Amino acid sequence: MKSYLIKQVAEMAGITVRALRHYDQVGLLHPAYVGENGYRYYTRDELLRLQQIMFFREMDMPLKDIQNVMAGTDYQRLRHMKLHRDKLAQNLRRQQELLTVIDRSIAELDGDIKMNNDELYKGFSPQKQQAYQDELVAKHGGMMRDRIAKSNQQYAHDAQAHAGGEDGLVKERMDQLQQIEGDLILMMQAGKDPSDKEVLELVALHHQWVGQWWGQQPDAQSYAGLADMYLHTPDFEARYEQLAEGFTNYLATAMKDFAKSRLN
Repeated sequence: MKSYLIKQVAEMAGITVRALRHYDQVGLLHPAYVGENGYRYYTRDELLRLQQIMFFREMDMPLKDIQNVMAGTDYQRLRHMKLHRDKLAQNLRRQQELLTVIDRSIAELDGDIKMNNDELYKGFSPQKQQAYQDELVAKHGGMMRDRIAKSNQQYAHDAQAHAGGEDGLVKERMDQLQQIEGDLILMMQAGKDPSDKEVLELVALHHQWVGQWWGQQPDAQSYAGLADMYLHTPDFEARYEQLAEGFTNYLATAMKDFAKSRLN
């Protein structure tokens, strides 16, 4: 059976030799054998296993969870891959719908077509916000339902009191969020750890921003739960990864660190 050196595998997979050595150290992916010269050699079996590992990494599965999945049976790995495939397919359908909306908007701006009123908002789900709220209630119980109701009431009050009305309030808050996220991305790109003090000071602003929408500041459990939702909801992940690759995981990790260190 044909074998490959670790450097060749790294080049084929587009990852570093260091990553492959780490996978070996943690028992995730061992080479087929080590030669007398000390070189690691990999066969097609290891290449297929690496492909599965990289797939789960692409889905932002923590390394510890990947280790558990890969230590299981072929059936268990297949089940996990099918579940993640379904999530990808769902996200793809969503993105295709939005691409259709964008294409129609571009065509209308170019003067090629004129959309009817129904087509203007096709692709934007009015149930999306409700789905997010339902997910939070499912995770945190009836208390979260009460908080959401209070949040909606507070938002209606704030929108009425804002000089620019609802549109002005939304723009103001989204500008605030854009500034916070931009500063966090700079921290990430500078190599700052999510638990770094400077990062957590920015996360404190994000925590306050969320509190504006919720009508009260989230406690540790609900703020960490929101971080999990960012990680595992395709729409949120797509938004954050569009801002900067790897930002979804960075933000969620920083939020959880903040919840643990500042809110408990």
